[in-house]
Amino acid sequence: MRFRLALACVLAATPLGVTAPASAAPCSTATRTISGTLIGEDGRFVDAMLGFDLMRIVGGKEQHLDGRAGSPNYGCPGYYGYGQILRVNRDVPATGSTTTGTRYWSVKIPASVTMVIIEVYPRAAGTGPVDDSRYSGALRWKVPIPYGKRINITLPRVCAAGGKTGYIAGKVTKNGAPVKVDFVGGWSMAKDNNTASPIMGFRVGDGYDNGVYKIRNLAANQYYTVYWIENGVRKQRYNIWVSACKGTPISVAY
Repeated sequence: MRFRLALACVLAATPLGVTAPASAAPCSTATRTISGTLIGEDGRFVDAMLGFDLMRIVGGKEQHLDGRAGSPNYGCPGYYGYGQILRVNRDVPATGSTTTGTRYWSVKIPASVTMVIIEVYPRAAGTGPVDDSRYSGALRWKVPIPYGKRINITLPRVCAAGGKTGYIAGKVTKNGAPVKVDFVGGWSMAKDNNTASPIMGFRVGDGYDNGVYKIRNLAANQYYTVYWIENGVRKQRYNIWVSACKGTPISVAY
């Protein structure tokens, strides 16, 4: 699970990355285009940021590639941020639109990429932040490249706006005392699919000084993996079920 990717997006205006030393020439100059659709669960045009974790398999191991246009390490392994980022419908409000926008996206990536994870964040119009007042995040997991068809992504509508998202919440303690986590996030464990059945949920959560954390607006009726990070130490739980418009209590002790 690429929790570093989500963490980087939350902590910085552009995702952080760690790259191999700059090469005299990029590892690849050839590109390919991947494309797909993006809509809200109710069929509206949506404003969102798509983060692409670009990978290839070498010797049975995953390599994460730099796909940033103009990078001296383009196509090179060892990049631990989003290899490519795309903003769709920048001027559409967080509530979506039935009349303005596009349902289609496309992005160029190194031709050596053979697999991609896509994490999608709903946004407010313009330079606005992540905004889940109507929609929440979605995930496509280890999509094989080439895919042979459009990669379809649907954002779940949140419970407060008539949808069926749920949440995971609880308290984090360290040596028995409440502690604020530096990061918490949840990723769907559902099987990747192109039909939004189910919509694979994804969301970065919030931690508070009193030890309470909450991962809001997760697409419901599926299991999740959750990561907590406190002072560089990661805790991890699998198979956490999220029900529609309900909370799942999970507490963590360091």
